[in-house]
Amino acid sequence: MNTSWLNTSRVKRILCFVLLLSTTRTAIVEDITIFVTGNERTRSSYIENIANDYLARNQINRAADVNAKELKDLIVDKELFSEVDVNIVGNRINIKVKDRWTLIPIPMAIAQSGQDTKFGLFVLETNLFGYGKTGVLGGLFSQSQSNFFAMYKDPEVAFTDWMFGAYFSSSQKIEYLYDGEENIFGDNRNINGAGLSLGYAFSEKIKSDLNITIADVDYKTLNNYPEPEDYKTSSAGLNLDWDDATFRYYYKEGWIGHFEMQRQFWRDDDTPESYQLRLQVSGEKNVFLEHVLQVQISGAYQDGGDERDLMRVGAKRGFRGIPDSGAWVDKYM
Repeated sequence: MNTSWLNTSRVKRILCFVLLLSTTRTAIVEDITIFVTGNERTRSSYIENIANDYLARNQINRAADVNAKELKDLIVDKELFSEVDVNIVGNRINIKVKDRWTLIPIPMAIAQSGQDTKFGLFVLETNLFGYGKTGVLGGLFSQSQSNFFAMYKDPEVAFTDWMFGAYFSSSQKIEYLYDGEENIFGDNRNINGAGLSLGYAFSEKIKSDLNITIADVDYKTLNNYPEPEDYKTSSAGLNLDWDDATFRYYYKEGWIGHFEMQRQFWRDDDTPESYQLRLQVSGEKNVFLEHVLQVQISGAYQDGGDERDLMRVGAKRGFRGIPDSGAWVDKYM
């Protein structure tokens, strides 16, 4: 092998050329300073991370290339601030915010014909620890029913694009199947369930997660209706979310899409495992002063399982006029 070209002088010239390239590249990269003010409950490091993530995703290494409106919208979309201002001064990004009150108690009272009135309280915190985490804790109770729910969601684990969630619920429900205004069947069931999810944000608009859930369902006698068989089940699912809406403080302007696939992979009885598909697309637009036009299209399909696994809908958007959980269906649109 001929190595005569690899002499000391030539190596020195090559090293100097590489060093010159490296020095030239470093010279055009500016150190961007992020300066946060006004935050009282939110950690400065959390807001700085939003800005750093914006710089990284857009491969920005000079403050002059920052689009202040885009960065402001990203911070506003966290739904944690009532005021956000972003301006660029030289090589510094100045971010001034005003925290919203995010610890929200939600008292509830639900009255429905033929059923006990339910009372309860849920506490929602969307800025847990000052890092934009979400926590929910609460319950709903009546003379014959009780519900407890706890949930934790981390949309940015350790300032990364990974997401994590966990929940636990325990509920005793009396639900009736209605034909018009007459209930024709019902059950009294106690459901203990838990779940974990792990997801990833591919961009600010597109996110997905995988989840695994377990449920233990016990039935009690209700009136003269046949008592269904108790069962246990485990499921796995996939969620895909697309969010092209901007938070406007009292609504989100734009379009949001959600797709969900859930499949049982184990159950302790002889019933075939069921799977469900759900799709929902919604949009909001400010049309006049503070009046907002809302549009929503949703659908779902289920196969496998039996009548115990049917989707129970009613008393929510798209199902007005139907009692709460008063329609038991395997598909809807």
